[in-house]
Order: sequence, then structure tokens, then C-alpha cells
Amino acid sequence: MSMKSNMDNITFISAGAGSGKTFRLTQDLGNLLTEHADEFRPSGVIATTFTKLAANELRGRVRQRLNETGHNNLAVRMEQALIGTVNGVCGKLLKRFAFEAGLSPVQNVIEEQAAEHLFAVALESVLTLEKTKSMIALAQRLSIDDWRKEVKGIVQTARANNLSSGQLPEFSQSSIDELFKFLPAASKRDLNTELLSAIQTTITNIDLEVDKTKGTRGYVSFIKDCQRKLKSHRYCWADWVKLSKSDPAKKSQVIAEPVSIIASDMEKNPKFQNDLKTFINEIFLVASQSLEQFQSMKKKKGMIDFVDQEQLLYQVLDNPAVASVMREELDLLMVDEFQDTSPIQLALFLKLAQLAKKVIWVGDIKQAIYGFRGSDPELMIGIIEQLEKKGGKVEVLENSWRSCPELVNYVNEIFVPAFSNTLSEDRVRLRPAFTTKKETPAVAYWQLKGSNAGKREHNLAQGIQSLVTSAYPIEDRHNKISRPIQYGDITVLARSNDALDKLAVTLDAWGIPTARKTSGLLSTPEATLILAGLRFLLDPKRDSLSVTELLVLSECKEPEEWLNARLEFVQNDDSRESEWGRDSMIIQNLEHQGHRLSHLTPYEALSVVTNTIQARKIVLQWSETYRSASQRLQNIKQLELMAEDYEQFCHSEKLPATVAGLILWLNGKSSDDLDLMDAANSQYAVKLLTH
Repeated sequence: MSMKSNMDNITFISAGAGSGKTFRLTQDLGNLLTEHADEFRPSGVIATTFTKLAANELRGRVRQRLNETGHNNLAVRMEQALIGTVNGVCGKLLKRFAFEAGLSPVQNVIEEQAAEHLFAVALESVLTLEKTKSMIALAQRLSIDDWRKEVKGIVQTARANNLSSGQLPEFSQSSIDELFKFLPAASKRDLNTELLSAIQTTITNIDLEVDKTKGTRGYVSFIKDCQRKLKSHRYCWADWVKLSKSDPAKKSQVIAEPVSIIASDMEKNPKFQNDLKTFINEIFLVASQSLEQFQSMKKKKGMIDFVDQEQLLYQVLDNPAVASVMREELDLLMVDEFQDTSPIQLALFLKLAQLAKKVIWVGDIKQAIYGFRGSDPELMIGIIEQLEKKGGKVEVLENSWRSCPELVNYVNEIFVPAFSNTLSEDRVRLRPAFTTKKETPAVAYWQLKGSNAGKREHNLAQGIQSLVTSAYPIEDRHNKISRPIQYGDITVLARSNDALDKLAVTLDAWGIPTARKTSGLLSTPEATLILAGLRFLLDPKRDSLSVTELLVLSECKEPEEWLNARLEFVQNDDSRESEWGRDSMIIQNLEHQGHRLSHLTPYEALSVVTNTIQARKIVLQWSETYRSASQRLQNIKQLELMAEDYEQFCHSEKLPATVAGLILWLNGKSSDDLDLMDAANSQYAVKLLTH
């Protein structure tokens, strides 16, 4: 299709956090529909948002604005507008142009989680035992914790850039060339042999009877360990770095100096450089093979995923008939959260922009630094520069409607210099919309004392508790009235989930409620209870463990009590062991539901078990506090949602959904730490999030 050389129909709105982005989108869309009704129709609107919630909010706000201004007919017709996530919009357009795209009108689109599972299967299917061993050894020497994650990252980046599996191997050499610009030329010396010799000489010459210091003893122990690893070829290059920086106590430093000198030449070591080249070549090769297998498996199963949708729509827009229809119908293209656009999405938006009368992109280029979902900060900055050169418009929402003046000014002082090399000050600096100053400081710095993370976590918990008990005044964000701070007003950010796990334990010890998604749902008593019921329903004759779990958990018996009762029951007749507990009401009620199992979906079976054993009533009896009760009820709800996810997974994979399959699938989620718990009543708890 012919492409415009200019971009004069595109407006980019730079909108930082709290700058009134949604209000502006609502205003622009409403004005175009009412003041230029001959050019812009609701049916001619395509708008993409990051989430379904944001899409519904935008549609609802525009409809409300139209109703308030007396344009009730337009408000009703807003249902004709195509507003949704990028993939939601792509999916609807692909269904419409399925014939032109060579697709079935009924497309089996798999969710991200199912796609990740399928890719994992594809990856394992292309790995031989020898290849796996080789990659593990390479990754161990290079201190790469998860080389499969690197493969996945390459594949994701390739697909985000619309690259095929066949194009990947050629990138390995360019990657090597770029990396080796920063490395010295390889040495012709045998540095491994030299290092072994230097270590042996050092061990021989250091007299621990003369130098009895703790530092020297530790150093000798360390280099002996390195010696063993080098001899057995189990070393890692991180050991060389540590050797180059390690020393014994002062008395023996001269003796050990050759070790650190040789180790500091690690970057020149031909073996190190060869490991880098081999790893890069192999990782790109495996990525290419796994991507090819992944695409083949989807094709055989009649599936497409979200990236396929974007790539297919990008291709079908080249069809002259499709382009003609879109040019006739597309009045307005709006893209929210433009900074999170991946390269393939950007290419897609540019194609659509050639067909639309007007285009509005809204985003915060500063946020592109996170590289979320394959977005590229340099690409974003580049497209804005091209936009201005080719007649497009760039507007800046410069007012901050969310924060107090002190905080806005504080952020300006940080971000304006930080982005000075890439963005002009007017694209970064925000102006506070409010002039009233707060009675309390907008920013405070807590310097946590402590020689280790545990002590600092302890001090942080103490600080949070002191802050809340002091009735520190804040302004309620809903009614703007001053009130004492509550736990639900506080959020703690950390670099990793491991750090949050440890902090959550510390805060809990201080009696501070926390809210975060954590794994371990299936190990909770409430999940154990319900799954025991499900297993019993599946095999009521032989699953004596499920009977035990049901009785113990539902009747809250101590181990000694139920164990003695069971031993007494089977004392005289071992053959009656499987009959123990069958006279219990909870077991009898479940047995009465057994005949229904073949007619129930896994989700329905789980719901039947939950209701039959009165799981919610039981867990409320366990709970001493409202918080505990709420969390247990939330966990039951989350277990039901996982059952729904399983059925969706089976539908996507075209597999039969069974109760036995659900149990196995849940066990797999538990093993991979994917059995996540949502926090109940998070509005009353400290929120724990990663950056």
C-alpha cells in the first residue's frame, strides 16, 4: 500500500504521571465527535489502552461527557467504537479480515500463561541431553543462573521486532563483535596453567605457623578451593575475579601477589573469550530452534498468541482491499501508554496512521526507560524526533494534578538533569497545579541503621509502626480531609521478591498487616482441605490420606487424638483400615456427591466440594481475627480462579479438562511457585511491591 511521507495527521501528547491524561483523551474524543461530526464517527474510532479496565474507563467517561452535553445519541453509539487493549483490537480486526489474512474466522487465541507453557515445551523438545549438559557447564562457568531465561529473552525480543527464527543465528556474530570491542586481545599464554602453578607456590610458601591471622587462613582455604575447581574443570570465571581482588594478611601479601596478577588477566584468557563466543553462538542457535518449534506447534494446534495477532494484522494491512476499507472507515486512531509500545506495535500503529484521518498518541517517554514489554527508549525518542520533522505535533501536559507543589518540584530537580542528554527541559518539567502547601514535609528520608538486612528490616518495621501510632496527619485522597495515617496508606518498594519475602515476615512479627501476591496458596490449610475433598471425590474407595486430611482439618483435632483413634480402629482388624472415618458426616456428604462427578467440569467439581464440606464455615472457625478470616476466604476464591484458569488452559491446548488433570496441573503450579495468593483487605495493609 502507498505510504504517506509526512506525519501531519499525528499528534503526540507527552503526559507524565498525574498530568490529566485520561481527562485530555476524553476531552479530545468528545470534542471531535460533537464539533466535527461530519468527519469523526463513533464507529470510526479505534483506541488502544494498556488494560481492559482502562478501556472501559475511557469509553465510560466519553459516554458520560456526551450525555452531559446533550449528545445522547452519540453516547449510545459509543458502543460502535473499537476501544480495547492492543491485542483485543488486533483480534477483532483479524476476525473481520480473516479471509484476507488466510485465517479461520474462529481463532484460537492462547493467553500469555498458556503461551509461556507451550514455549517451555518447545524449548525442551529441541534440547538434546548433550546440548543441555554443555549449556549448563557454560552457564556455570559464566555465572549465569538461568540460561533458559536468556533464550526466552532473545525469542521475545526477536518477536517484538518481527524477526523470524531463521534471522536469529546471524545476530550471534554481531553480538560477539559488539561485546569484544570492550575486551583486550586474547593472550597466547596458558593462563589456567600459570594460575594453578602460582596457587600451588603460594600455598607452599605461606607458613600458617608464622602467619596465624584469620585473614590469611581464610585466604589459603579459598585458593585451595579454587585449585580443586581448576584441576577438575569445575571453576567459574567469577572465581578469577575474586582471586584478583583477594589478599591474605599483610605479612603474606608479597607471596600471594602472583596469584592476583595472573587472575587479573582473566579478560585476556583465551578460554574465557572462547566460553563467551560459544555461549552466545549456542544461545542464539537454541533460540532460533525453539522459536521455529514454538511456531510449528502453534500451527499444528491451530493457535495464535498475542504477538502473532500483531504480526498478522501488520501483514494483512498490506492487502490493498483491507487498506482501502480501513482508509474509508478509520477516522481516529488513539494510542494510550505509547511509551510501552514494542517495535512491532509501533510499526503497526504507523501503518494504521497512514490510513486514519487523525491520530493521537499519548505517553510518558520518561517511563520508556523501563523497557516494558519490549519497548525501546531510543526508538521512542527517535519516533518523536521524526514526528516533528515530518509535520506532526507534539504537545506537553505540563500541569501535575496529583501531587503537592513540594513533591512536584522535588521530582523536577531529579528528572530534569537525569534526562538532559535526551529530552529538553520543557518535555520533563511539570508545573504543580495546586498552590497550597502541606503542613507536613512532602519527602522524608529514613536512614535505616543496621549491619545487615535483617536489622534494617527490623528498624523499618519499627519506623512504620511508630509512624502509624503517632497519628501522623495526611490528606485523604477521596474527601481531601486531614486524618491520621493508616497502614493501607503505606507502600514499600524493594528490588526483589526475595527482599519482600523477608520484609513481610518481619512486618508480620511486628503485627503489621501486609498485602502482596505470594506463592504458597496450595500449601495453605484451606487449599489442603478442599483438594483433599476433591481427591476423595475422585477415588473414594482407596484415598485414605484424603479422608484423614478432611477429618483432621474439619474437626480441628490434635495429632495425638486422631492418630490414637485411627490406631484403635484398626487394632483388631487391619482390613478395616480403609473404612476409618467413613461414618463422619463430612465424608458421607461427599460420598453422596460422587455420582455427579462424571457430569461436572473441574471447576464445578471443586465448587461442589467447597460447598458440600462447608469449607468457608470451617475456615472461619479457624480464624482468630478478621484479617485472618478474610485472607482464608480470599484464598478459597483464588483456588476457584485457578480451576477456571486450568479449564481455559485445556481449551487453548485442545485437551480434555478433568478433575485428575486439575489436581496434577495445580501440583505443577505449586512446584513452580506459581500458586499465587492475593492479599485480602489490601486497603488496610502495607503494600509490598518490587520496583
